[in-house]
Amino acid sequence: MTDANEMVCSLRCLRDGECGRILALGECGGLYKRLLDLGFIEGARVRKLFSAPSGSPAAYLVMDAVIALRSADADGIAVMKNECDR
Repeated sequence: MTDANEMVCSLRCLRDGECGRILALGECGGLYKRLLDLGFIEGARVRKLFSAPSGSPAAYLVMDAVIALRSADADGIAVMKNECDR
């Protein structure tokens, strides 16, 4: 059985194709307000679409928009992993 704490991670930790629900925006610095404007709000579903070969940036689908984030910025977003809607 999986412990609920094991399901919480940073957005960066999602693998390509995995989904999650945004729990909180942490240390995003000046990017915080912009992320809110783009739909990175508590409870929003997010899917990691793919990563660059180097791992950064990665593309995420949130609120019907595709957004590219650097790994350092994705580290500041806490998500609860869950199954993607098909």
